[in-house]
Amino acid sequence: MNAELRGGGTLIDAGIHFIDALVNLGGFPERVYATMLAKVHPTEGEDGVLLTAHFPGGAIGHLTLDAGSQTADPNSEITIAGTEGRLRFAPFGDEVVVETSSERRTDRLPEGNRRSLAMVTEFVQCIAEDREPTITGEVGLDDLAVVLAAYRSAELGAPVSPARL
Repeated sequence: MNAELRGGGTLIDAGIHFIDALVNLGGFPERVYATMLAKVHPTEGEDGVLLTAHFPGGAIGHLTLDAGSQTADPNSEITIAGTEGRLRFAPFGDEVVVETSSERRTDRLPEGNRRSLAMVTEFVQCIAEDREPTITGEVGLDDLAVVLAAYRSAELGAPVSPARL
């Protein structure tokens, strides 16, 4: 697949949904640092990325997106770390792990919130009810700004502050 037509590689194509989760949990990052993983697939664009996001208030988010692993069960994980603990989950997974100094808890998500079912249901309801979606175009632009900052960071080998579009 042509990276120019696609807008890049795995990060902008599928990873933008994981960036959305980071932004929803941590806020719009003050800076991001990204490194692209080794190229495996013959398609253009990156196969994966390691990304660290620094959020207002000092929280740190870490995203590992790896579409190049040659495994039967590819795994992406989002970790949000703060001063009192961390939250870990696989995007589109069915559980969230909460870890603090005093506990480690795994919470299962309700069936209706898993995978893309909630997203598709919301889309259909917006059409049926002739209303704006809960997640607006402005939210999408913020996610895109973070993805573009990640690409720039990987190119420079240095942290980049995303600029809202």
